[in-house]
Amino acid sequence: MRPSTTTSAPICSTPTARTTGPWVDANGAAPGKMFFKGYDGQFFIDDDGTMYVTTDNGFFKIMKLRFDGEGRVYMDNDDPRLTKSDSNEFIGTYKYKEVEGIRNMFEASYLYKRGGLYYLMWSFEGSENYNVRYAVADNVMGPYRELNGSMTTPILARDDAHQITGTGHHSMFDYGGRTFIAYHRQHYPFIDSKRQTCIEEVFFNDDGSIRPIRPTHRGVEVVKGARKHDRENLALGRPTLASSARGYHSEPYDRRFRTVGVEFSFDGRYAADENYGTRWEPAPEDPSPYLIVDLQKERRVAEVETIFEFTNRRYLYRLDYLPAKAAGDLKEAEASKQWKTFADRAAWGASHSPVADRPESGATVKARFIRLTLLAADVPPTADGADPENAVNGQSVFEIAVFGEPSRGR
Repeated sequence: MRPSTTTSAPICSTPTARTTGPWVDANGAAPGKMFFKGYDGQFFIDDDGTMYVTTDNGFFKIMKLRFDGEGRVYMDNDDPRLTKSDSNEFIGTYKYKEVEGIRNMFEASYLYKRGGLYYLMWSFEGSENYNVRYAVADNVMGPYRELNGSMTTPILARDDAHQITGTGHHSMFDYGGRTFIAYHRQHYPFIDSKRQTCIEEVFFNDDGSIRPIRPTHRGVEVVKGARKHDRENLALGRPTLASSARGYHSEPYDRRFRTVGVEFSFDGRYAADENYGTRWEPAPEDPSPYLIVDLQKERRVAEVETIFEFTNRRYLYRLDYLPAKAAGDLKEAEASKQWKTFADRAAWGASHSPVADRPESGATVKARFIRLTLLAADVPPTADGADPENAVNGQSVFEIAVFGEPSRGR
């Protein structure tokens, strides 16, 4: 089931056991219309199979749901614990429980249960300062109380020392006897609402309180043996040279959040760190930006994977390679006239990301240096227009990875 994150939330279900659907409108009271007023709705199924939904509307609401024999959903207004009411023109009056006593709340309410204890969780503040807090209760309807400072001190928050901001709007799930939190973070430094999804493991104290969660760039291994790549990334952590790098304007700006007081530029090294919260972005005035990666010794290269910032926009680019005998360092490689074509997408480009390119010859090539040249991209001009200096989109690259063998199944 899926509620939207708007103030007119629809609801859908699938009659099959497949998450691929087909999905159909499940609003039994008013098909195709608003189900409830609120945003950031989240479903919770209790141990007895009863389903609840929490939502935000200046405060947290808990509503109870019921189903008919065909899986259509209705508000259950018969529970005496639901003491407040609201209405909309489509489903009429419905009842809810207003959660009282919550401090330092903003949005993204979420219910989780462990060991008979209900955890009402949420995000406080916003943008780069997003953080996660919670309260607990012995009953799903409350009363909810603070546990070991849980409403006062966040369990998940920004970490500027590791360039992590905007940690919030989360879910919790159990798998294999372990508990995990899935949450988003923002670009570093903050520009606009461009987010990455992250997962960390959660640990509890004996009293049920949640231990502070340290956000990482590495994440966790939820499924044993799962890895980002099943091959060695030859570019990871290697020296880079970029034709230019965009700088960040960190002076205070009253129309939009900014990471104030930092000296930062979107350098080429950020495209070789396997961190999707950072990226290389050339200067806007650079007419033909390029990035060179030094593999530091000659390697056989079978595939180059490029991850552009926008996954569904068309990028025109070219990949070239240079053997070790042609240059001894990045500066010599930059000046060399002996570059050879690895892959040419200048005409048609790539309309998806990540993009995996192989040598035009069909065989591996011997290379020490790889060069990515950006030619054009149909990216949107800006995300929200609120920050004219920082939020203008460029031809940005999250990662470039180099492999000595092709990916499996290709």
